[in-house]
Formats: sequence, structure tokens, C-alpha cells
Amino acid sequence: MTTIRIIYITLMCFMIAACNKTSKKEVVINAENNLFPDSWNGNYSGQLFVTKNGSPMDTNFMQLRIFRIDMERTAFFIKYDSDSSWREYEIKEGKYNGHWVMDEQNSIFLDHYFQNNELSSTFSVNESLLRANYRKEGQEIISTITTYPLQFTKETGDSVPYKIMTYKEKLVQRAVLKKVN
Repeated sequence: MTTIRIIYITLMCFMIAACNKTSKKEVVINAENNLFPDSWNGNYSGQLFVTKNGSPMDTNFMQLRIFRIDMERTAFFIKYDSDSSWREYEIKEGKYNGHWVMDEQNSIFLDHYFQNNELSSTFSVNESLLRANYRKEGQEIISTITTYPLQFTKETGDSVPYKIMTYKEKLVQRAVLKKVN
């Protein structure tokens, strides 16, 4: 009887311990969120590939420089070989956690959001919707800008009480930028 009681008590202790572990919710914090943008500092470069409607259209060479200007601003400079000068953008923290504002230095301010090691923004220019995304993986930044013409919007979902809008992916610019220093 004593052996059975010991086994029973041991099993009960394991069950209680297991319940305690599963009932606590641990908040997973992405450490990169606390280190951005400083952890992205450096010079990056690589080949940019442009596809239109799924077919290769053009290539270009792209450079990206990220460095701290002061405590509030970080340089986010972009240069393409087809351009003669740098696009000297700046990013600074926005109003809430994960929100960043890119100042294009020409009265344009684009809201960006940093989550899961990605800096992204969705905005429109004239009749096009654009999605800009920068993802850091090790010593590389993958830059992807996708364009969706708004005039090719398709609405579906007649049998549901909400609208579903889909957009034709038209132009994709993608570069894998490797850190050079």
C-alpha cells in the first residue's frame, strides 16, 4: 500500500506541476525590436531584380546605408546605379511601440512598422498601392517593394456580409543586400 501511495502522490505532483506550467502565459519578446535601428547599422549592397507581371524586366545595383545621425534620427540612405545621387531618407521613432516614420526630406512622411525583424510600409502613389518591406536576416537585408495598380482591384465575397478586395501584383523590386562593413 505504501508503494502505491508514493506512486500516486508522485503522479499528482507531476500533474500539478504540468498544470502550473501550462497555465502561465509567457510573453515572448523579440529582442531585435529593442535593438532596431542600431542593430541594422552598416553599408549594404547587392543586385536589384525587377519583375513586371511575373516576367523579368530589369536589373540594377542597389546600396543601402544605415547609421545613427543623432539620438532621434537614423539615416536610411538608398542609392541605385541608375541614379546619380543618394536618396537621403531619415527614420525616427513614431508615436507608439514599433511605429517608425520615414522622412524622405521632401515633405513626404511614410509610416513604417517594425515587427519580427521587418520594417514595412503600405502606401499609395497616384493610382498604385505600394508595399515596401525590409527584412534583416543575419548580415543581409532583403528589400522588396511590390506595386499593385488600384484600377485592377477585384471584389469578391457576394455571399458574405463584408467586402473582399484583391489586387493584381504588377511590379516587384527585390534585392538581397549583403553587409559590406
